[in-house]
Amino acid sequence: MLVLRKWLKDLPWVRARRVRRLHELEFEWSTASATPNEKQVVILSQIMALYAAHAGLDKFVEDYLSDPSTIYGLGAHTPFEKGSLEELAMLLSSLAWTSSSKLPPGERIALTNSAAEFMEAGTATQLREARRRAIWAVRACIAAQTTANAIREPALYSQFDAWQYWNLAVAGFLDSMLDEQAERTFNLLARLPPPRPGDDVGPLATSLATSGPSLEARRGDHTVDTASMYWARVLPLSQDERSLYAFQSIKGALFSASLDNPDATRWKDDEWCQKSLGRIAELRQVHTEYGPDSSSNASKDLETTLLFSTTDRLIPRPDEASGPLADAEREFDKHIFGRAWETNDAPFKSFLDIKEIQHLLGDDTILISYLDMRAIREESEGDWNHHDLFALVLTSKDLEFIHIEDPAGAHIVLGASGENWDRHFRKIMDVRASLRTNNHERATAYLSELSGQIIPTDVLRCLERLGGSRRHLLVHPYQSLHFCPWPLLGIESPLADRWIVTHLPTLGLLKRRNRSSVPKKSGTVAVGLSFEDREPFDLPPLPTAIDETRYVAQLCNGTAYVDSDATKDALLEALRTQRYVHIATHGSHRPASPAFQELYLWPESHSDGILYAYELMGESFDGLELVSLSACETGLSRFDRGDNLRGLVSSLMMSGAETIVGTLWPVKDDATAHFFETLYEELAAGQDRLDAFANAQRDTRDRFSSGSDWAAFQFSGLW
Repeated sequence: MLVLRKWLKDLPWVRARRVRRLHELEFEWSTASATPNEKQVVILSQIMALYAAHAGLDKFVEDYLSDPSTIYGLGAHTPFEKGSLEELAMLLSSLAWTSSSKLPPGERIALTNSAAEFMEAGTATQLREARRRAIWAVRACIAAQTTANAIREPALYSQFDAWQYWNLAVAGFLDSMLDEQAERTFNLLARLPPPRPGDDVGPLATSLATSGPSLEARRGDHTVDTASMYWARVLPLSQDERSLYAFQSIKGALFSASLDNPDATRWKDDEWCQKSLGRIAELRQVHTEYGPDSSSNASKDLETTLLFSTTDRLIPRPDEASGPLADAEREFDKHIFGRAWETNDAPFKSFLDIKEIQHLLGDDTILISYLDMRAIREESEGDWNHHDLFALVLTSKDLEFIHIEDPAGAHIVLGASGENWDRHFRKIMDVRASLRTNNHERATAYLSELSGQIIPTDVLRCLERLGGSRRHLLVHPYQSLHFCPWPLLGIESPLADRWIVTHLPTLGLLKRRNRSSVPKKSGTVAVGLSFEDREPFDLPPLPTAIDETRYVAQLCNGTAYVDSDATKDALLEALRTQRYVHIATHGSHRPASPAFQELYLWPESHSDGILYAYELMGESFDGLELVSLSACETGLSRFDRGDNLRGLVSSLMMSGAETIVGTLWPVKDDATAHFFETLYEELAAGQDRLDAFANAQRDTRDRFSSGSDWAAFQFSGLW
């Protein structure tokens, strides 16, 4: 059949008929109105079709596109036949792809833009999206081809053009859902000419901020490494508002975007989740000893190390009995948080600009945001492990950008497993260990060294200068710095002597300060278990938990649920309906699968009494201002390469909770009870969350002077 068609097509009388028809159409085109209309669309699409069959599209370019604006001006200006516009769109797309010898790349891409406009107007709704993606794929291929040419022959392309074509290629492949091609093109960035002093890096910064998080959501957090290496080149040249893009695009971008999309984590509606949880429940019946007391000291040390890891390489292969259960939990964890990240196709839309952040900070807060990035180094320098630490200091009126130099040079530690650590994790581990064991001398030495790395003299001077009379220091950390005892840091005195120090897990959370549509809630519920007689989970007793729970409820005219009344259903209902919720129980942070970070409550006939982090996802906690967690290490989370947090804190925040007060390490019972009782005394007296926390921390510090007692409490979120 194909051979017959080709033979008929080449018959002399057929060719003559096409030529006559072409002449007729060309005459109509030359006499058409100067105003683009439907007739011109039909004529030009037919001319293009005849050229494609007779003389080739390159010939059409030569004859009709000496002034490309002729064709770009056409569009849906008047009533039209959808079929003619659709035909024109596809021909334009083909023309853009086949005219490399006749048109420069910019004109070819302009043709695809016009094709997309015609397709939007001329295609039925059910087909429009698929065909639009096809056109964007053509545009992306043209741009990627040009990017490759710019790498091979840099003298023929300006640096700006090379960056622009690279961005068009990545964006086009993402729009076309060709994610693998988008990642390959994104990785070409390291081969493009690097920015130099004096270059306008604004377009590149915007491109990185737009494409990077989308790739991270679709292809995985390993793509952050490429973006990070290039941001390390861009940031020193862009010490202005555009530098803020880096502090959002490779630092919790997906977590931030998920705050606006709670439906993404409705695991109850996910068939895969339900099947997976059924399998996990069956495995738990088989391996009943897999519980809170099953870990040895060695595995506890491993958990602590894993807490600072961005991959699962350190997790040893479990034994035959517990292996399937551990694997199933990690697979579920990957799925549920991956679902939260992947459903955000445009994380860039959740970014805040400098004016918004300054407005949301208010006049009493100074924000310091950190970013530690792997830098690209020339091969001759022989230093591929160098990291650059940057700090951004913001107030309602000022912005200052600081590049923190490290005299040691290399900022990264390579573990035996090949794991890449950020440079601070080991020191923070040492600080935490010395505080937990009340080794004050070692803790002081480690804190001094860590302070010199994170808040050296120039950073402290900047904070003092911009801080002025401001009394609230809001720390937006990075990776291991999330678990750093910030109130204890300082060169000559702790930061807590000068400021109320709080933690912000992601900048996107600030937007909730403007949510006037969220109804205000009232009421307080306190939930607590004593675990006396080592029931119901064979955990050590909490002798102060019941009194603490009842006292908090009494102070705020609320409700106390203790022991057998402290069930999962009671707690979830409180989280949905109350303004303040206090929880006094045991917890476990589970860094290998943070979706299963736990709070232990009273079992019921339909529930084992364990509340997992994933069970909080997809809930509606809007209007919940404060959750206080009087349980061990409830302030801990797990982070990935993109610094997206996973665990109890992030799950609560994704569902609407504004502020979490938890602990970074175990604290003795009397100090814990005193802190939380004072916190709620202040709230009952009318203090806001920030002042109540500050007063509780100060009062606890007066009574328990050791930093291991008063500095473990972390205020995370809004104030």
